[in-house]
Amino acid sequence: KIVRYLKEAQPKIVIIAGYSLLPMRAAANWANHNQAKVILLSDSQSIDKSRNWLKELFKKRWVQKNCHSAFVAGASAYNYLVQLGFERDRIWRGYDVVDNDYFHNFYLDICQDRRGWRQKLQLPESYFLYVGRFSKEKNLKRFLKAYQQYRQQSSQKPCSLVLVGTGEEEESLKETANALNVKGITWAGFKQLDELPIYYSLATALVLPSLSEPWGLVVNEGMACSLPILCSDRCGCMLDLVFPGINGCIFNPY
Repeated sequence: KIVRYLKEAQPKIVIIAGYSLLPMRAAANWANHNQAKVILLSDSQSIDKSRNWLKELFKKRWVQKNCHSAFVAGASAYNYLVQLGFERDRIWRGYDVVDNDYFHNFYLDICQDRRGWRQKLQLPESYFLYVGRFSKEKNLKRFLKAYQQYRQQSSQKPCSLVLVGTGEEEESLKETANALNVKGITWAGFKQLDELPIYYSLATALVLPSLSEPWGLVVNEGMACSLPILCSDRCGCMLDLVFPGINGCIFNPY
């Protein structure tokens, strides 16, 4: 269907979202046989998962042969394409973005009545915030254990923990929290875009503990709401957005 559409449309430029799916490779193949340029969108990192050298060799040859230029998420994705032999002057960065003004203006409004909003949503006075799917690569079971250690070792009143999201690991995570007897957790559930800025604006810090994360748009959103960021070094946004000692810190997710 894609090739049939390309024959009808006759584009001069074809933008493909990665190369793992057959339709994307078919589109690139059509473009290269019809004098059209191919732009690769990529947020893959070398540390996303263990790499097979033979597969990487095939990928390297395919990318060099089929893609004219690339638009990547940030520095980590840029570095991976360079490892694959892509020419540096044909790579542009910066497509994983959010509407900063939307989040920041919302934050300024919330700041006018923090206490009122906190009471309305029944949120704790200070809390670490996680926003995202409840899935294995997000590393939330280890995060819960780390949070429990933090509460035990804290010499001051510990921050609470608010988890925004849902997913296949939700019940398992709640069982883990109960088994550990972790206190201070609020399971906020899934929130739409018109609610999320409230949770960011009232938080103490945002935590993204992922084992694998091509970027992490929640970091953009949290920063737009003036939050410090605690970020796993596996997150693609880490090199571009998180500066230790300035706006947060970076940690080993293991």
